[in-house]
Amino acid sequence: MPEQFDFSKIEDQKKFDNLPKEVQEQIVSIGEKEANFEEDMKLGEEIFKKLKDLYKISELPHDGSILKEQLSELRKQFGNLKNLKGKQILDLGCGSNYGSYDIDAFNEVAKKRGGEGRVFEPWFCRFLLELGAEPVGIDYGNLDKEKFKHYRLDLSEKGALNFLPNKSFDGVTMRSLLNSPQLHHMIAKKVGYQKEDTEINNIKEELLEQIDRVLKDNGKKIIIDLDTTGY
Repeated sequence: MPEQFDFSKIEDQKKFDNLPKEVQEQIVSIGEKEANFEEDMKLGEEIFKKLKDLYKISELPHDGSILKEQLSELRKQFGNLKNLKGKQILDLGCGSNYGSYDIDAFNEVAKKRGGEGRVFEPWFCRFLLELGAEPVGIDYGNLDKEKFKHYRLDLSEKGALNFLPNKSFDGVTMRSLLNSPQLHHMIAKKVGYQKEDTEINNIKEELLEQIDRVLKDNGKKIIIDLDTTGY
């Protein structure tokens, strides 16, 4: 671990100046990362507060832990949150708002388990929008009145994403879509429970191919949990 320096002290500045250049660069890099982290945490908390005020809830679902997990992955890929400004980010299975029967039903279950019953709403796209990014959300459920660009699609249908242009997104995110209870319910109704797992794996393979197709050169892929064996 590199030595800590207080550059307001002349003796620390002199000690730093006498270090090899590569050590100086390492110390500066660590300092910049720490500053960026603190800046991102402050920015994130400000947006969390704004979202809670906008949507009139006392706390984000799961105390915001799921959203924080996604933001941590964003930081790994993009360096810091401010770098996302103006970026086109596609969120597959983004969640939906009230008015979709299945989502309302799942939210009610979450509420009975002690949550606020708004687990499956598109919080990630809402956060990205407040951050200054340009999110595009895709979900089977209702997304009416959402301010970000969105499409209501059945991602279990082959070729559902064919309408999206090649190399059109700076990043694509997909979190637990393949474990979605709604998706599993839809697939079971289509092909039966015996063929459900096979069909889910087929959907996974196609979605991964589509993600590679729509990503720009050097685009970022953020996929959390590709396990399809349960939900």
